[in-house]
Amino acid sequence: MVSIAEIHNNIVASWRTGQEETLYTIIDVKTNGTVTIRGSIMETTFDPHGSEERLRKFLATYLR
Repeated sequence: MVSIAEIHNNIVASWRTGQEETLYTIIDVKTNGTVTIRGSIMETTFDPHGSEERLRKFLATYLR
């Protein structure tokens, strides 16, 4: 099983490349730098404006 830290690291690594990608079937990383988490009830999109720290805080809040 993959740990939460590994999931966060994989998302950040994908975000750094700047390529559009879907991870874990619910997380979309876009070329414009936004990350969208699609849950069963809600969808949350975040633009960290180039800040890895902001992205990690977002992931810590919405992916546990």
